[in-house]
Amino acid sequence: MRSTRLGLAWLGLGLAWLGLGLAWLGLGLAWLGLGLAWLGLGLAWLGLGLAWLGLGLAWLGLGLAWLGLGLAWLGLGLAWLGLGLAWLGLGLAWLGLAWLGLGLAWLGLGLAWLGLGLT
Repeated sequence: MRSTRLGLAWLGLGLAWLGLGLAWLGLGLAWLGLGLAWLGLGLAWLGLGLAWLGLGLAWLGLGLAWLGLGLAWLGLGLAWLGLGLAWLGLGLAWLGLAWLGLGLAWLGLGLAWLGLGLT
């Protein structure tokens, strides 16, 4: 009888140690789950930040596109202004104001080239 009780005591002690080990395993798994949850939250915030960065870069690209379009229109306007001044200079040269006319013609051609360069 006594050996049966001793065997049952040892079995109980073994089961207690097994339960304690399983408890520690459960606690470790809980901490692992908590760490993975924090990692997921961090990755979600990172994704949100990258999305906002992408949106900001898209707006910047749109602004730069509008700036480029504005510069192209400015260049075309300067080119037309330069051609107009060149024609005015040729007209003045035709009327006998040769030096003034030639100066305006050269100024007009320079503005035309500047305008084409901006375009």
